[in-house]
Amino acid sequence: MRRFLLLLAVAAAVWLPTQVQAQQGPVNPTTFLWDAPQTNADGSNLTDLGGYRAEVYPGLTPSGAPLSSVSVAAPNADPLVGETGSTPVAGFNLTVDGQYSARVIAIDTALNESVPSAAVPFSRNFSSPAAPPNPRFVQ
Repeated sequence: MRRFLLLLAVAAAVWLPTQVQAQQGPVNPTTFLWDAPQTNADGSNLTDLGGYRAEVYPGLTPSGAPLSSVSVAAPNADPLVGETGSTPVAGFNLTVDGQYSARVIAIDTALNESVPSAAVPFSRNFSSPAAPPNPRFVQ
Protein backbone atom coordinates (compact mmCIF):
# COMPACT_ATOMS: atom_id res chain seq x y z
CA MET A 1 0.00 0.00 0.00
CA ARG A 2 2.81 2.45 0.81
CA ARG A 3 4.51 1.81 -2.51
CA PHE A 4 1.27 2.69 -4.34
CA LEU A 5 0.91 5.94 -2.42
CA LEU A 6 4.52 6.88 -3.13
CA LEU A 7 3.98 6.38 -6.85
CA LEU A 8 0.98 8.70 -6.76
CA ALA A 9 3.03 11.36 -5.02
CA VAL A 10 5.64 11.50 -7.79
CA ALA A 11 3.16 11.66 -10.65
CA ALA A 12 3.61 15.00 -12.44
CA ALA A 13 0.67 17.36 -12.37
CA VAL A 14 0.01 19.62 -15.32
CA TRP A 15 0.93 23.28 -14.90
CA LEU A 16 -1.87 25.79 -15.30
CA PRO A 17 -2.75 27.78 -18.43
CA THR A 18 -1.72 31.44 -18.20
CA GLN A 19 -2.73 34.79 -19.64
CA VAL A 20 -6.42 33.87 -19.77
CA GLN A 21 -8.41 36.71 -21.32
CA ALA A 22 -11.81 37.49 -22.78
CA GLN A 23 -11.51 38.95 -26.27
CA GLN A 24 -14.01 41.79 -26.53
CA GLY A 25 -16.50 42.04 -29.39
CA PRO A 26 -18.61 45.12 -30.21
CA VAL A 27 -20.77 44.66 -27.09
CA ASN A 28 -19.82 41.39 -25.38
CA PRO A 29 -16.74 39.17 -25.18
CA THR A 30 -16.62 36.75 -28.08
CA THR A 31 -13.76 34.37 -27.29
CA PHE A 32 -11.67 33.22 -24.34
CA LEU A 33 -7.96 32.89 -25.09
CA TRP A 34 -5.08 31.49 -23.02
CA ASP A 35 -1.44 30.50 -23.31
CA ALA A 36 -0.77 26.77 -23.26
CA PRO A 37 1.31 25.45 -20.34
CA GLN A 38 4.83 24.33 -21.29
CA THR A 39 5.77 22.33 -18.20
CA ASN A 40 4.35 20.09 -15.54
CA ALA A 41 4.05 21.41 -11.99
CA ASP A 42 7.35 19.69 -11.13
CA GLY A 43 9.17 21.62 -13.90
CA SER A 44 9.49 18.70 -16.33
CA ASN A 45 8.53 19.24 -19.97
CA LEU A 46 4.84 18.81 -20.71
CA THR A 47 4.54 16.12 -23.40
CA ASP A 48 1.07 14.72 -22.73
CA LEU A 49 -1.35 17.65 -22.84
CA GLY A 50 -4.80 16.29 -23.64
CA GLY A 51 -6.91 19.44 -23.58
CA TYR A 52 -8.61 22.06 -21.48
CA ARG A 53 -11.83 22.69 -19.63
CA ALA A 54 -13.03 26.28 -19.64
CA GLU A 55 -15.57 27.09 -16.92
CA VAL A 56 -17.91 30.06 -16.41
CA TYR A 57 -19.24 31.12 -13.01
CA PRO A 58 -21.83 33.69 -11.93
CA GLY A 59 -20.27 36.80 -10.39
CA LEU A 60 -16.80 38.23 -10.61
CA THR A 61 -15.07 35.44 -8.65
CA PRO A 62 -15.59 31.69 -9.14
CA SER A 63 -17.30 29.84 -6.32
CA GLY A 64 -19.45 26.74 -6.16
CA ALA A 65 -20.25 24.79 -9.29
CA PRO A 66 -19.73 26.40 -12.70
CA LEU A 67 -22.78 27.53 -14.67
CA SER A 68 -21.31 25.96 -17.76
CA SER A 69 -18.10 24.36 -18.98
CA VAL A 70 -16.62 23.59 -22.38
CA SER A 71 -13.99 20.96 -23.22
CA VAL A 72 -11.35 21.99 -25.74
CA ALA A 73 -8.91 19.53 -27.33
CA ALA A 74 -5.23 20.48 -27.29
CA PRO A 75 -3.76 20.85 -30.79
CA ASN A 76 -0.46 19.30 -29.62
CA ALA A 77 0.36 16.93 -26.77
CA ASP A 78 3.74 18.70 -26.58
CA PRO A 79 2.70 22.37 -26.69
CA LEU A 80 4.84 24.68 -28.77
CA VAL A 81 6.25 27.83 -27.20
CA GLY A 82 3.67 30.56 -27.71
CA GLU A 83 0.85 28.10 -28.44
CA THR A 84 -2.56 29.31 -27.34
CA GLY A 85 -5.94 27.76 -26.72
CA SER A 86 -9.34 29.33 -27.24
CA THR A 87 -13.06 28.70 -27.11
CA PRO A 88 -15.99 30.86 -28.26
CA VAL A 89 -18.07 32.43 -25.51
CA ALA A 90 -21.20 31.28 -27.40
CA GLY A 91 -20.38 27.70 -26.39
CA PHE A 92 -21.30 28.50 -22.79
CA ASN A 93 -24.95 29.27 -23.68
CA LEU A 94 -25.12 32.36 -21.46
CA THR A 95 -28.54 33.97 -21.96
CA VAL A 96 -28.85 36.38 -19.04
CA ASP A 97 -27.29 39.84 -18.69
CA GLY A 98 -24.81 39.92 -15.86
CA GLN A 99 -21.32 39.67 -14.52
CA TYR A 100 -19.44 36.40 -14.84
CA SER A 101 -15.97 34.98 -14.38
CA ALA A 102 -14.13 32.33 -16.36
CA ARG A 103 -11.14 30.14 -15.70
CA VAL A 104 -9.30 27.39 -17.57
CA ILE A 105 -7.94 24.04 -16.41
CA ALA A 106 -5.36 22.03 -18.38
CA ILE A 107 -5.84 18.25 -18.53
CA ASP A 108 -3.18 15.72 -19.54
CA THR A 109 -3.82 12.48 -21.41
CA ALA A 110 -4.00 10.56 -18.09
CA LEU A 111 -6.81 12.99 -17.04
CA ASN A 112 -4.70 14.74 -14.38
CA GLU A 113 -5.92 18.32 -13.99
CA SER A 114 -3.97 21.48 -13.36
CA VAL A 115 -5.01 23.95 -10.73
CA PRO A 116 -7.42 26.46 -12.29
CA SER A 117 -6.02 29.54 -13.97
CA ALA A 118 -6.61 32.96 -12.53
CA ALA A 119 -10.23 34.00 -13.00
CA VAL A 120 -11.14 36.48 -15.72
CA PRO A 121 -14.16 38.68 -14.92
CA PHE A 122 -16.44 39.73 -17.78
CA SER A 123 -19.93 41.08 -18.38
CA ARG A 124 -22.60 40.02 -20.85
CA ASN A 125 -25.18 42.54 -21.99
CA PHE A 126 -27.76 41.08 -24.36
CA SER A 127 -30.10 44.07 -24.18
CA SER A 128 -27.64 46.58 -25.71
CA PRO A 129 -27.75 46.82 -29.47
CA ALA A 130 -24.64 45.79 -31.33
CA ALA A 131 -22.32 48.56 -32.43
CA PRO A 132 -22.87 49.62 -36.04
CA PRO A 133 -20.35 48.28 -38.55
CA ASN A 134 -17.56 50.54 -39.74
CA PRO A 135 -18.78 52.68 -42.65
CA ARG A 136 -17.31 52.06 -46.08
CA PHE A 137 -16.64 55.03 -48.27
CA VAL A 138 -16.64 54.59 -52.02
CA GLN A 139 -14.73 57.06 -54.15
